[in-house]
Amino acid sequence: MDRTGGLVNKNSRYRAFWRKVFAPAGSRRRKERWSPQFWARHIDKMTDEREEVIGLTREILNRYFTENDLYFLLSYLDDDVVWIGGGRKQKAEGREAVSRWFLDHWDDSFPVILENQRYEYCKLCEEHYICEGFSEFNSRQEDGFVLSSYQRCTIVYRRKADGSLKIAHIHHSIAYDALEEDELFPETYGKEQYRILQDAFEKQSREIQDVSRALNRQAIQLQQLYQSVPCGIIQLRRREPFDILSANLQAGSIFEAAGGGEGTTSYLRSLREKIIAVPGLADSLVGDGPRQFEICFPTAGGRERWVSVHLQSLRNEYDEETIQAIIIDVTSERQIQIEKENRQLLENRLLSGALMVSNNVISTVNLTKGRCTLTADDGYIRRLPSDITYEELFDHVIETLHPDDRAEFREKFTQSNIIKAVSGGCDEIGMELRQLGEDDKYHWISFTFIHVDNPVGEDLMGIGVIKVLDVQKSEKLRQDSLLRDALESAKAASEAKSDFLSRVSHDIRTPLNAIIGMSLLGQMRIDDLAEVKNCFEKIDQSSKYLLSLINDILCMSKIESGKIRLDIESFKLEELFGGLWQIIETQVADKNITYRCTGLENVCDSYDGDVTKIHQILLNLLTNAVKFTPQGGEVTLSVKEGGRDGKYTKLLFSVTDTGCGISEEFMERLFLPFEQEKSGGARNLEGTGLGLAIVYSLVKLMDGTVSVRSKKGEMSSFEVMLPVLAADREPLRCGAEEQLSGAAADIGNLRGMRILIVEDNEINMEIAKSFLTFKGAFVDTADNGAVAVNKYAEAPGGYYGCILMDIRMPVMDGLEASRRIRALEIGGRKRTPIIALSANAFEEDIRLAQEAGIDEYIVKPIDFRKVTAALSVCRSSAR
Repeated sequence: MDRTGGLVNKNSRYRAFWRKVFAPAGSRRRKERWSPQFWARHIDKMTDEREEVIGLTREILNRYFTENDLYFLLSYLDDDVVWIGGGRKQKAEGREAVSRWFLDHWDDSFPVILENQRYEYCKLCEEHYICEGFSEFNSRQEDGFVLSSYQRCTIVYRRKADGSLKIAHIHHSIAYDALEEDELFPETYGKEQYRILQDAFEKQSREIQDVSRALNRQAIQLQQLYQSVPCGIIQLRRREPFDILSANLQAGSIFEAAGGGEGTTSYLRSLREKIIAVPGLADSLVGDGPRQFEICFPTAGGRERWVSVHLQSLRNEYDEETIQAIIIDVTSERQIQIEKENRQLLENRLLSGALMVSNNVISTVNLTKGRCTLTADDGYIRRLPSDITYEELFDHVIETLHPDDRAEFREKFTQSNIIKAVSGGCDEIGMELRQLGEDDKYHWISFTFIHVDNPVGEDLMGIGVIKVLDVQKSEKLRQDSLLRDALESAKAASEAKSDFLSRVSHDIRTPLNAIIGMSLLGQMRIDDLAEVKNCFEKIDQSSKYLLSLINDILCMSKIESGKIRLDIESFKLEELFGGLWQIIETQVADKNITYRCTGLENVCDSYDGDVTKIHQILLNLLTNAVKFTPQGGEVTLSVKEGGRDGKYTKLLFSVTDTGCGISEEFMERLFLPFEQEKSGGARNLEGTGLGLAIVYSLVKLMDGTVSVRSKKGEMSSFEVMLPVLAADREPLRCGAEEQLSGAAADIGNLRGMRILIVEDNEINMEIAKSFLTFKGAFVDTADNGAVAVNKYAEAPGGYYGCILMDIRMPVMDGLEASRRIRALEIGGRKRTPIIALSANAFEEDIRLAQEAGIDEYIVKPIDFRKVTAALSVCRSSAR
């Protein structure tokens, strides 16, 4: 291809260009154009124009086809542009028409991929250029289209006065695949299309014939059905004289019509005469809309015939207004209904007689119509009419009732209230009351309404029964009332206990969750000794709280009876508050609650008091605060000293939340056991209902006070005052803790001590043995009481320094084993101390252990500090 674009001899349509280049011979211009300078300038200009036109064409086609940029193409259209598309009718002239055509069809376009692009260029004259673009275009896979073709786009440009290029002509064409290579007209394609059309026509003709045969069969079946249905079907003209247009044979059978058979004129005329002769039936034919009724007429044999008539107005196939009548013979059903009504009447009379044997008044009541029919015996206390309205019966009874019974009778037995109760599913309403008899004395009677199903209508029916009760019945009524009250009380108590047991798991799961979580975390970080130690410390704290929680729940009766004791020990408020935070931390984070702890900087570092119970009081209050505070709320725990009272310091704790608050009505029951606010607020959440009751009992046990301020829907604040001892004072001791305090400090005295552990649980045995061995003791074991007695009997006196005895074991329990060991010592053998390690935590269990000869009682789970202290006391006593 040369610099002119390779179109020198391509075809005749570009020859005009070369005629302008080669001017007539002999002219001056010819000489100038043959000069080297002329050719150099002209070829450079042609090169620049060629690159400009091809570049613009490439950009227009690529932006149009690959990016769907229509407006870039439209911006280059000249005013008189002519566009010819690839379709037969795709042509437009003028920029407005071309632009409109493109915009109207633009929604159907989608981007394609142009490949193997090729462009050819030629300058037609001084101001016009032509460029042809050839390319293959394929649809993109992600667009959901399948398209592959070859296209050619020819664009003629016009140079404007300002030097810009505008499009004067566009011709776009794609390959016509239907043309054969040697065809000018698609003859082969046309024949093929004709064959396809002819095949489709023949197929459709066969389908029409099949449908026609099916319709004929269906018509025959419908005609057979029309004649065989067990009802008459009649079509009449809507206006008088109500000529019958069609009727099946069953219609003639019902009305006993004569004639030559179905469809004949004589048959239809006879049927019409029979219908018109039925009294009232012709009048019913007049009217609009669907109608349904039953009518009776005599047959030729003199019997009654009942028919059900269904009428419907419609237009037939000739657009005539007609009446479609469906006639059903219901004579048999009517006879059955009459027989049933007669039987029901007899049964009612028999039932009435039976009821009168045990009752004084029987009344049939129609609540819908408000009517009563009464039957009363001679022994009734008042005379009553036999047929009255329900309102009259009600007024008569209420006027003669004892004043104390009138309100309940009016609430139960007004006509509207009975209807309401029956509609709600209540089939029996009754009460026992006092009515004034004609002897001017009040008598106990029972008044009962029993709903009865109505099989023949929609009226609400029932039976009213009145019975006179004697003195013994009145006394039984009183006793029954007392029994019902007692039963309700017992049931309420049982439900409260059951509800408590179902909810107590919530308070237990809180520390249990910490134990399980920290155990898992410790296993995951087994190589991090500091982290494992931290997990063990938190497990220890949660375990202690779980133990105290279980003890307090099981010993609620002891709290109420005042038999629980205080265990005074030194504690640090900072550790106490930290332990509280570790337990509630997860709950606080889950609800995005802001938790604040204030006041520690203004109090002493440590105090002496029952830290377990203080911990439980504050944890119960904090748990409630978190539970009843919504997402994003605030909970604050604060402490301060409230002065001194003798040797005691008053610690003032405050737990404040921005939760739902407490209603004034519930304040009076706030600290009662098993009580929870039920009135639709957040306080009706899961829980045992013991939290605040335990708080109140423990605070009173510690000679403290508890108060609450609350505003419903905004906040609650619990303030607790507890007297404690400052750490620099002598702490109070009580019970076994006081006896063990001195020995507990010396944990090294177990070295060399021989101890017999009696335990049936292998894990508990392993824990105790490992701990005591770690402390330097020699440990012997027995898995039940019988083995322990045998080992003790075989050992010399004083061989064991102490026996740690479980209570519940197979073969022989700990109490029986202790009795037998004490029996072996009667002959002068040295007494060996026995310490019980048991999960039985009640006072009765401790008393039985003491009677069996057990010296000390430690409740599981085992606190090895107490075990070590008790063993140290035993060893000290032995010396």
